[in-house]
Amino acid sequence: MQSGGIISVIVFCSILIAGCIQQPGMHIISNTPDPIIGQWSGGELPASDRYIIFYENQTFFSTKFFLNSGETTDSGTWTKKEPGLYSTQSFKGQITDWVYDSFDDSIYMSGFHQMDYHRFKG
Repeated sequence: MQSGGIISVIVFCSILIAGCIQQPGMHIISNTPDPIIGQWSGGELPASDRYIIFYENQTFFSTKFFLNSGETTDSGTWTKKEPGLYSTQSFKGQITDWVYDSFDDSIYMSGFHQMDYHRFKG
């Protein structure tokens, strides 16, 4: 029975090393990860709650909850336009520009500095 557990751990580690599993904060593809990679949170509880995760494989997933409209989720791809400026394109076709503030370690939608996100620390 123990050999089955050991084999499972070996298979899981092999998949993780191969890069087939991407988790926020783990950098498998490059040694110099982009600062935007990771999980970010924003909003003003209880009225709103927002999260976005930027993955190293240049995809993202976001979820937003507002008391007056409920929860929405979105996903798509992201690109680096220049240092500190990023763009997301959702699979629905919506394009959003993001600014990374290295002094505050925060991101915000271009033109909406008051709607900032901070790195999620658990």
